[in-house]
Amino acid sequence: MEVKLRAGQAEEALEKLREALGLRSLLLRTKVRNAKFKVRKTRAYAEVSRVSAKIAKHLATYNRARKALIHLLPQEDPQLSRFQVIQQSDLRLPGDIVDENRVGQKSDTLAWFWKMKDQQTNEWKQEGMQLQYIKSNS
Repeated sequence: MEVKLRAGQAEEALEKLREALGLRSLLLRTKVRNAKFKVRKTRAYAEVSRVSAKIAKHLATYNRARKALIHLLPQEDPQLSRFQVIQQSDLRLPGDIVDENRVGQKSDTLAWFWKMKDQQTNEWKQEGMQLQYIKSNS
């Protein structure tokens, strides 16, 4: 049961990490870039700083959950391969996400946790679709 809880905790931390990274990117592109006065730029950077603190918090939560899973599961368990180490370079969004008209975007790749399929969400979607099917046939 603890393995399921820790895996859920890690997945939730990854989801919140993805959201916070997207928000930080949006703030940098909109508020910081468009700020024309020093006061507005300072406030924009303060907001980016708050989001960066949230990113650090979600990263720490993920790392704690991952460390607990390492201690709970045997080394050859396939569930461990789902939760990899997050490097500092993984916390940057590639240029084609941030700036779609940038030159040289072909070589950019997303970090592993952006490509990770959320099995739990897919199960919920399937369950919801089954309920809709049952209701429509009743």
